[in-house]
Amino acid sequence: MEYCWLEYCTGFIIKQFNFLNVKLLIGGSRFTIEDNKFSSKEDCIFIESSDEFEIRDNIFSDGLVDLWHCTDVVVENNLFESTVFLGSQKGLGLYTVKSLTLKHNSFKVGGINLILDPSRDIYHFRLFDEFINNTIDTQTILLIYNESNKTVTENFGQLILLNCTNILISNHSLAEVNAGIIISDSSNCTIVKNNFSNCFNALNIYYSTNCFIYNNSIINSYEIGMFLISSDYNIVKFNQIQNGTSFGLYLWRSSNNQINGQQIVLHIKRILII
Repeated sequence: MEYCWLEYCTGFIIKQFNFLNVKLLIGGSRFTIEDNKFSSKEDCIFIESSDEFEIRDNIFSDGLVDLWHCTDVVVENNLFESTVFLGSQKGLGLYTVKSLTLKHNSFKVGGINLILDPSRDIYHFRLFDEFINNTIDTQTILLIYNESNKTVTENFGQLILLNCTNILISNHSLAEVNAGIIISDSSNCTIVKNNFSNCFNALNIYYSTNCFIYNNSIINSYEIGMFLISSDYNIVKFNQIQNGTSFGLYLWRSSNNQINGQQIVLHIKRILII
């Protein structure tokens, strides 16, 4: 693995390169990464504390594109073609990103992961300016934002639920994604009888209250079966979580939740409450 650093740089273009086992580490503004091919077992690109840049028309044959603390970003028309998941995240990682345009991207596995900044007391995933036609394994990556009183009937390969109330998610099957269902800043949502298999994390819940999570099946998660971050007064019951490699259930800064009747089998670490 070789590393290429571009720090405090402005106004550059990276175009028509073939990066083999090279990781780009970038901090800057007003740059473009366009029409390149990347192949790396680790992060292909790690961009931190940057703004006003575009990532478009690239092919990522393996690895992860990681964006940390970035603003005014366009990620468009990229192909994430890795077909092997094997317990490491693939696709696109978003850690405290704002004003993001995400459209016409195709993922074979992995998809999108929204990652909590644990050092902040208040965190909201109000991050998308546009979210259009993103797919994983030809299925839609579905974003539901600021809706209420809805039953999710659409088929999807991954679901992101932001700032919603009274949403029912039931009888869906998800596999080989960074996070099957992501819920943030939502309340009174019901997640029932869904099947997750071979996901990095199956069900991620942030800053949400009074949700009812029951009778879901989570099998072979690579990191955490289900976690609740700063989420209170939720009911988590009768879920089957088995054959994972790390935590079955993880709670962080979450209080007054009712947790009972879980079947957690063959996890290295079963439940962690912080």
